[in-house]
Amino acid sequence: LNKILEVGERTIRLCAHDTYMDCPYYEESQFEGDTRVQALVSYVLFGDASLGKNAIEQFSWSLNSEGFLSARYPTNSTYYIPNYSLYWIGMLNDYMMYAGDPGFIREKLPVARVILNYFLERRRPDGTVRRPDYHNFVDWAFPRGEAPFDEQGYSALVDLHLLLALQWAMDIEQYAGEPYYQEKYRAAAAKLQQAIPQHYWQPGRQLYADTPAGDRYSVHTNHLAILTGLTAGEAASDLMHLALTDSTLTQPTVYWQFYQFEALQAAGLGSEYLDHLNLWKTMLRAGVTTWPETSLRSRSECHAWGASPNYHLYTITAGIRPAAPGFKAV
Repeated sequence: LNKILEVGERTIRLCAHDTYMDCPYYEESQFEGDTRVQALVSYVLFGDASLGKNAIEQFSWSLNSEGFLSARYPTNSTYYIPNYSLYWIGMLNDYMMYAGDPGFIREKLPVARVILNYFLERRRPDGTVRRPDYHNFVDWAFPRGEAPFDEQGYSALVDLHLLLALQWAMDIEQYAGEPYYQEKYRAAAAKLQQAIPQHYWQPGRQLYADTPAGDRYSVHTNHLAILTGLTAGEAASDLMHLALTDSTLTQPTVYWQFYQFEALQAAGLGSEYLDHLNLWKTMLRAGVTTWPETSLRSRSECHAWGASPNYHLYTITAGIRPAAPGFKAV
């Protein structure tokens, strides 16, 4: 574990300069998906929220007229990943929990509202979302990294990401925003909570499918079902164990391990975390000194999203997390 922490800290430092960056050699870019993990590691490891706040600020400058942030910023070459704009709302929520700073959060809430409005405008009558534009990246485990869709544009991962973002936004609005938006998001979330099981839950397999036909399954969809509270209590622990043991499901790469372990704790199984670090142990045995992007055959051999154990060993195994904004409760 000490070696895992050492390699993780080296990786996170090499990917943080005047901004975060995904890797220090190839893209050298600050992406929301990577940056959320990096910022959380920084809050826990260094007790410093400066780069996290800086990233939130810089990403907000890239908001376009459609309601998207550039997936990487600052850059002179914008690129859009719908889910990454939603993870920016997660970054704002994380910063709220660790640092507080209601004035800054209030200043950034209009950006979160514009982002959510894009998705809310694409809803069907039942609350599910039509296929978003651009690159629907989730994890490199999928072809091109994209969430599975059916011909009608249904995708559990799109609907679950929106539900998660609405839950983050409700908490932020309660802390620093307006009751109007809090209620608007609560109503939208309630419709999704009703529609998602109707479309994607497959009783025969006791799993959520990636599309309504039930012909594709991933751990990713089932992790998000736990993280959003669609499945809770004993049912969540059963679902989590199934996701961990059913090898027919699309499996997570290094990046999505972060959400796998967030779901593990949400399912009440945090005590099992140390049993699931084989990926990092395998990489250590191969002689890595920084964590690669996806596996030992990665293009990038130093990718900061792999440092998630530097967050989870403290927040899951040691059990220390903020229980109120600004770390007012532990």
